[in-house]
Amino acid sequence: MVGVGGSGRGDPATYSDVDLLFLYADVAKDLFSDLASRVVRDCWDAKIKLGHAVRNVNDTVMLARQEPVVATGLIETRRLWGNPELVDLLDRRVSKQVFQRDRKSTRLNSSHDQRS
Repeated sequence: MVGVGGSGRGDPATYSDVDLLFLYADVAKDLFSDLASRVVRDCWDAKIKLGHAVRNVNDTVMLARQEPVVATGLIETRRLWGNPELVDLLDRRVSKQVFQRDRKSTRLNSSHDQRS
């Protein structure tokens, strides 16, 4: 479970929702999807406003390359629970494949850049 955006910073805005990415390894997809469903249900029952997604690393990177809102949420992530190596892999892949760093700025590598 990964906090993203304000939840990743540990500084959510007042009255904002809690943004979570339920990040899973492919081998655990079925088991993890069931667990994520239960956590989401429990949060809703507790009246916690929740923004969430359930994805693996590949799907997260691919979507972040296509959707700037997803990409900006991944600028700041924080592992809340689970495999630290999986979250490190996500951070490395997002940094390399979504955000291109040069000396002057950080810019989004979108799928549009690949077509030109």
